[in-house]
Amino acid sequence: MLSWCSLVRVFLEEADKVGEWAEKNPTDVAKAFAPELKLDVSVLEKVARRRTFRLRKLTPGIIAEQQKVADFYFQEKVIPRKIDIRDAILPTQQYQAITPQRIR
Repeated sequence: MLSWCSLVRVFLEEADKVGEWAEKNPTDVAKAFAPELKLDVSVLEKVARRRTFRLRKLTPGIIAEQQKVADFYFQEKVIPRKIDIRDAILPTQQYQAITPQRIR
């Protein structure tokens, strides 16, 4: 039986594979989203070429970016209370256990 850490790691590895495919196939990504977003495929293709779909290593910079988003959401009353993103980060051992090898 898989532990919860192993299960999460497998899920993240598969999500990363989808991200890799998306980065290699921006036209297909654009075509998939165009009907739902009601935007031109050419516009969405440009957006898809400019963004990262794969998982990234959790860095202090990413944590700071996420904190800015959380602070903005609190300020705009999207969320009811101020949060500290660091409280949501797993302890190092658990984080390592769920992190796919490619981004460790």
